[in-house]
Amino acid sequence: MSTLSVGWRRRAVPAVVALLALPELALATSGSPQTLGALTKASTEIVRGTVVARESRWNDDKTLIVTDVVLETTENFKGEAASRLTLEVVGGRVGDLVLDVVGGPSFTIGEDVVVFAARGPNGRLRLPGLAQAKFTIETDADGKVWIRNQASLDRFLPGEAKTLDAAGRLEWSEFRGRLTGIVERHREGGVQ
Repeated sequence: MSTLSVGWRRRAVPAVVALLALPELALATSGSPQTLGALTKASTEIVRGTVVARESRWNDDKTLIVTDVVLETTENFKGEAASRLTLEVVGGRVGDLVLDVVGGPSFTIGEDVVVFAARGPNGRLRLPGLAQAKFTIETDADGKVWIRNQASLDRFLPGEAKTLDAAGRLEWSEFRGRLTGIVERHREGGVQ
């Protein structure tokens, strides 16, 4: 066996073990779609913001590559109203090593997003449900504002009437109204 393959295994095995231990990865890859109500309940922070920075690094234990994604907050739906917040997302690139997580979100500098985040035991914000907890806001050529997710938006609002365009996007005003209502019901102790 070559030294390269042994070294690769030494680094890959702890990363795989760490991935299997993270509850948000189990939630995201379990096949159960998350509704907006479930994401709201699982989140301590829900914000709209613009991605202004991202940087990959090793986690504190040096067992997992994570990427810090910095958002400049433009609207706060739930949690502390901070002008900036940093998300810790599993995956990224450090040197020649890449950790790509199936079902993980991707972030682009300048992207307008809505994220559902939960504070972990170390105080860092993570996305419960990975890519299910990240929505992208985009404006079409006619100036209409839409929101989309890597998964179909149908799964987030099951059984509810909604108007999706041909690309599977929902108008931002409709999504925002529904999200605001769900957050209010959660604050009042209602079940969603």
